[in-house]
Amino acid sequence: MATLPEPVMWASLLALGVTARWALLAVLKTLRRRKDERRDRSHRRHPDTAGDSEEIDTEWARTAEAWRRDYL
Repeated sequence: MATLPEPVMWASLLALGVTARWALLAVLKTLRRRKDERRDRSHRRHPDTAGDSEEIDTEWARTAEAWRRDYL
């Protein structure tokens, strides 16, 4: 069995490492993009509930003010 000269062996290991790193980063980028797409889809509001946000915010403000008044 023939052995490779040492510089060729190190060059091939370096190329393998660079390729593995590139592949890993590509997979992580794809997973991150999919996670972001899922988050965006889940946070998208339905047209029928678009006005509810202001009512919910007002209710939370009233609740927070009552809590501050009672406990602080």
